[in-house]
Amino acid sequence: MKHIKHIWGNNTNIEENIDVDIKPMMNIFIILIPFLVSMAVFSHIAVQKFYLPPNAANSDQSGKVELKSTIVLDTNFILITLGADIIDSIPIAEFDSERVINSLIQAREIAEDKEKAVVSARDAVKFDWVVKMMDLAKNAGFEQTGLSSAPNSAEM
Repeated sequence: MKHIKHIWGNNTNIEENIDVDIKPMMNIFIILIPFLVSMAVFSHIAVQKFYLPPNAANSDQSGKVELKSTIVLDTNFILITLGADIIDSIPIAEFDSERVINSLIQAREIAEDKEKAVVSARDAVKFDWVVKMMDLAKNAGFEQTGLSSAPNSAEM
């Protein structure tokens, strides 16, 4: 029961059935909830653990520099390295993702840090190749991938 006090001061009891229409709100939730849930699933799948590789000049207290598995990308070739040791060299024209994964697995078995890999790209390399190498590193078992720029000189 709803009590309304009129302007004139009389208290009157008015029985009114107030009907609340919740259909528009229900329609919004019917559309919104599945959309938000699906977006949460897609964003979780797309997560890539990323880290910034430390400067090579910096080392721990023992003076030992930890060697990382590195994928060096150039417009003509892909190098899989562990420190200064070259594990595999693949010309871009002969690119095979299975060969890259197998080389990365081999580097991972030798490396001290089996969770981290660095993708080091030269300036002229397209970003599509960088993302492709990050995916291949994840498929080879590396949990974290770092990005670095490669020197343009031929010395490795």
